[in-house]
Amino acid sequence: MRSCEVSSLPRKMFAHLLKEVIRAGICTACGACVSACFVNSITIADDTPKLAGPCLRCGFCYNSCPQTGGDEIYGMLFGESKPGPLGVFTKAYKARAVDPVIRERGQDGGVVTALLKYALEEKVLDAVIVAGTSREEPWRPFAKVALTAKEVIDAAGTKYTPPYMASAIWDAVYCYGAEKVGVVGTPCVVRGVRRMQHSPESALKLGSRVKLVVGLFCMESFDYSKLAKLLEESSVSLSEVTKFDIKKGKFIAYRGSEEVFSRPVSEMKEYVRGSCKACTDFTSELADISVGSVGTKAGFSTVLVRTEVGSRLFARAVEAGCIEAVELGKLTSVEKLAEMKKSKHGGH
Repeated sequence: MRSCEVSSLPRKMFAHLLKEVIRAGICTACGACVSACFVNSITIADDTPKLAGPCLRCGFCYNSCPQTGGDEIYGMLFGESKPGPLGVFTKAYKARAVDPVIRERGQDGGVVTALLKYALEEKVLDAVIVAGTSREEPWRPFAKVALTAKEVIDAAGTKYTPPYMASAIWDAVYCYGAEKVGVVGTPCVVRGVRRMQHSPESALKLGSRVKLVVGLFCMESFDYSKLAKLLEESSVSLSEVTKFDIKKGKFIAYRGSEEVFSRPVSEMKEYVRGSCKACTDFTSELADISVGSVGTKAGFSTVLVRTEVGSRLFARAVEAGCIEAVELGKLTSVEKLAEMKKSKHGGH
């Protein structure tokens, strides 16, 4: 059993999370509530967080959820309110991995993979939460703890359905004894992790072990079951797909170098998760470093360095010859999509 003092003060707990977030259809599948529960009472069943044991009414799950807080975390991280569509960042780069194997295995130049590999090898981190894929259900992602460079490389590539990434933070800390954990995720995962780190009534002890948060650009993610059915109806088996990508407004599935499925993203709305329809963050504004393909040519990624932690690590990886990077000036296409998401989903 996870040990922690439980306050006697009335506070919102799993029942409120169930009503306000899960049943309301806005659960992001980030997994923060699973890690936050110190008695292991929250689990994922039927792709939904469920109570599988006693609730001690600590409120950690509720206060770690990315859907239950305001913008106070932004001020805690950056000391200011959000300026502009991309949030706070100090520098922007066009970048890719130097290692051709990582460039091939990773997404859009393999920057994230190269950065995490470097962080593990240099002992900046001792564990990284990455998205693996199920053997039983091809391309169904799940959060896993990577302790070696090989495990990071094996998990490379974007998955377009959510894998409850933050749920593995508890495993990294309490099963593997990790002191310095890195997490990679979409904006909702990043927000959940930041709430675990900074919200007064959340799992602060666990959140304090997270030393790096890498955010991914994300317009929306898809429901796994619906996506699998769509491909099946198009005579494409998930087991034969080797890569997914979104390029020039199209969602594409590949078998090797062959394109086996393509559909305009604008025609994929019925397959999008409900929580995505209320999200206004395109570039993972609360991350230490944000990475995405928009704004650079094929084979490269746009990198936004936001915090001192992110700046130091990225500079070290470039200096060590793991990543090649060129500073960017205008970010017109990135800003355009970020503004579009904010406007479309009720932002400023």
